[in-house]
Amino acid sequence: MKARYVAAILTASAILVWALVSCNMNPVVSIDQRISTFQSDLNSNRSNAYENFHPDQTQEYPTLLNSSVTIDTLFPAGSPSYTFQTTDESTPATGVLVTVINAPTTYGSNLYLKLVMATYKDTDWRIVKLFMSTTTTFSATPTIF
Repeated sequence: MKARYVAAILTASAILVWALVSCNMNPVVSIDQRISTFQSDLNSNRSNAYENFHPDQTQEYPTLLNSSVTIDTLFPAGSPSYTFQTTDESTPATGVLVTVINAPTTYGSNLYLKLVMATYKDTDWRIVKLFMSTTTTFSATPTIF
């Protein structure tokens, strides 16, 4: 009887330890999900837009964290809402290409983004640098870095 009790406790303990070890505390966020979240934040929750940027690798992160002015200046709020279409995410370390399908008329008819991305906590993609252009050619200097 005592042996069964000890075996049951050891089995329950092993299952608990296995569950805790196998549990991933960092959510997996793909490149597409990060771009979609950034788009959503620009359209409806601008105060969270900074969370799409890598806190350790984005030089302007403290500015983005403490001020919505930067996001509001670069991405004016308005109608229509921003709609992003990822056109090439094959090389995130050099830039994911995004076509902005809809944007406020500030940019005219075309707006393109190049988002240099890196992983954050191994499972979450974040923006490190953001380039903006009205053509598919981007300057060497990022808009946000």
